[in-house]
Amino acid sequence: MSNTIYTIPVPPNGAWAVPITRTPRFNTIRQDTAAYRGQTRISLSPYPVWDVEIDTAYFTGSESTISSSYQLALGLFGQMKGSADDFLVTMPGDNTISTAMPFGFGDGVTTAFQITRTFAGFLDIIQNLNGSPSIFVNGVLQAANTYGISNTGIVTFSSPPGVAVPLTWTGSFYYRLHFVDDSLQLQFIGNNVFTASTLKFESVILP
Repeated sequence: MSNTIYTIPVPPNGAWAVPITRTPRFNTIRQDTAAYRGQTRISLSPYPVWDVEIDTAYFTGSESTISSSYQLALGLFGQMKGSADDFLVTMPGDNTISTAMPFGFGDGVTTAFQITRTFAGFLDIIQNLNGSPSIFVNGVLQAANTYGISNTGIVTFSSPPGVAVPLTWTGSFYYRLHFVDDSLQLQFIGNNVFTASTLKFESVILP
């Protein structure tokens, strides 16, 4: 596991963002009946894995151009040994929780809670925090010495929150990704211009 941080390039000429596609993906077992009357479906994944594609049409530079988008992408691929290792990314437009986000309720016994976020009932795990989040119990900001946070985003309180007491958080986070493939095609056609292609990644959920 690497904590290398990759910065997605900022396009030239006033373009507002590099095109990025994010696709949540679950793992489901599906079994048809012999007569095809109904189907049994069992989800094996409580949280999604995110497939991420970054359009490299805006990338510029070359292998020898220091800190160019081309060199940085190629360098990251080499550092990660292709798909062997993973890294952190601040995803444009999806890296901060600024409004208190629920991540559980106290029961008077449990002290450890996984940080999560929701989209209209769609639950997503948050493991890779960028800096120290703010933790609230029943709307009250908690002092940092009253809890600890693991490197997988589990908050452990020194004493269990009360029954039905809401737990919320705010803060910033990274995506943890790895390259999908062990080969990488970034076609340079001259004069700092690239043919349109994509970098393909998959998010990682730590055990």
